[in-house]
Amino acid sequence: MTDEIEIFLSKLVLHGESVLAEIFRLSSFVPKEFRDPAKSGAKFRSLVQLDFKYLAKSEQIEKELEKDLRLQNHFYSTFSPVLIAFEQLFSSISEFVQTFTAYAQETAKLMNRMDVDRTAELE
Repeated sequence: MTDEIEIFLSKLVLHGESVLAEIFRLSSFVPKEFRDPAKSGAKFRSLVQLDFKYLAKSEQIEKELEKDLRLQNHFYSTFSPVLIAFEQLFSSISEFVQTFTAYAQETAKLMNRMDVDRTAELE
C-alpha cells in the first residue's frame, strides 16, 4: 500500500469517526417533540409527525402544512439550530459514503486489471 493510499484511508477513517461522534453528540439534543410527537402536545405534531406515509401523500400533507404559516415560522424559529445541525450531519454522512464508494469502485477496477494481467501471463 502506498503512502498516498494510507493517508487517504486514514482521513476516511477519521471522517467516519467524526460522523459517529456527531451522531452521538446530537442524540442528546433531539427535542422531545421529535422523539415522541404523540406525547409532545399538539403544537408541532402536524409538522413533526411525518413518516413514510408522507411519500405517498406528499402533496396533501404539504397543502395542510402551508395552511398554518405562523406555526411553520414558530417551528423553524424554535428548532432551527437542531435542524441545521442534522442537515450538516446528513451532508457529512453523504460525503463519507460517496468518498468510500468511489474508493471501493476504484479498488475493484484495480483488482480487475490485476486479475486480467495475471490471466494474460498464464496464456
